[in-house]
Amino acid sequence: MDTVRATRLDLARALRVVSRTLGERYAWRADHRHFFRIGGGWWVAVSPDDAGRIRVDACAGTRTVDSLWASAQDHDRLAGLVQSLRDEVAALAAA
Repeated sequence: MDTVRATRLDLARALRVVSRTLGERYAWRADHRHFFRIGGGWWVAVSPDDAGRIRVDACAGTRTVDSLWASAQDHDRLAGLVQSLRDEVAALAAA
């Protein structure tokens, strides 16, 4: 059984959504993931995944702490996931 990975175009669109949501113009790339700073040593890592999904990892430094997924075409869900992660990190920093 073959699985369909999100395409490069899907990834490019997803990266634009994440960039706009976070207000971050730049990301760095390592291990096939694109990292966006969300503050306090935390990052959101975005990468293509199987089944036409985009994977979103919450990372403390480069260590993955949690992973979430959105359909490559569901930009609203993707933006919501990223916003939720940023809000959670902000809440942790305020505690």
